[in-house]
Amino acid sequence: MLSRRQVRIKVLQALYAYQQTGNDNINLGEKELLRSIEKFFDLFYNQISLLPEILDVAVNQIEEAKLKRVPTKEDLNPNLKFVNNKLIAKLQDNPYLNFIIKRRKTNRVTNEDISRRIFRKFKSSAYYNVYMKNEENSFEEDKSIILKLLKKFIYTHRPLFDYYEENNIYWINDFDQVTFILIKILQSLTEETASNYRFIDNNDTDLQEEVFFAKNLFEKTLAKFDDYNEIIASYTQNWEIERVAIMDSIVMKMAICELFEFPSVPVKVTLNEYIEISKIFSTPKSSVFINGILDKIIEDLKGSDKIKKIGRGLIDK
Repeated sequence: MLSRRQVRIKVLQALYAYQQTGNDNINLGEKELLRSIEKFFDLFYNQISLLPEILDVAVNQIEEAKLKRVPTKEDLNPNLKFVNNKLIAKLQDNPYLNFIIKRRKTNRVTNEDISRRIFRKFKSSAYYNVYMKNEENSFEEDKSIILKLLKKFIYTHRPLFDYYEENNIYWINDFDQVTFILIKILQSLTEETASNYRFIDNNDTDLQEEVFFAKNLFEKTLAKFDDYNEIIASYTQNWEIERVAIMDSIVMKMAICELFEFPSVPVKVTLNEYIEISKIFSTPKSSVFINGILDKIIEDLKGSDKIKKIGRGLIDK
């Protein structure tokens, strides 16, 4: 669930924070890195838990309408299509998801006002009204409306974004990626797989390789930080190294570290990944600058046979 690019981004952020705070304790820096990964999963399970929360709002409104002094016919015989959503029902029966949410104590993740406001906007939308009037009652239709709820109303709801920003410093950087991953997972689910889809947590065995990669990349980049600085300086002779943006410098040092220290990662993958990451976290011109410097470094290292990669074709760009 946590992509290798997201792991690299986590390491980049941890290295930047480490440098900015003047911290010289690598262990503390590594703990913050692992904490940021933990919080990534916190946010993911908060977001997925928000879906049944919104459904609960709909249920409560139906029950409240029945208790009116003079309920209408519609109040007494409500349309239950949304509250009986098949995708949500399957997710609520999923043992992996239930176990993780219980372990993380992810019960009600936002204040009730946020859930109510999201549902109010959703309920007044054309998407909801068309869905409720459609007599079709399929899993795919139910999945489609939940995806619209997630994309059009949860993801764009500013008070939710503000709530996350106020409650955790890591969540704002992860919000887009977590939502994208959740959408991809929900899109992949079928009526047969939804109740037994194997959701994973950051302490899951399947994720330990990524956690190990993150720790290794963090430690090995820091171990030769000054050496990598000298390498970069030698390729920026017409550009004082102090003038290179801090984020650009860290991106290039991480890339150089991968070239030297991670024999199973192809050169082309390393180059492409860090160019793409620079487009997100650096200035508009950074990706061109970083691409040019890394290109020269790779070409010279290949010529001097200093890049050692395991596996056929891994050294080729």
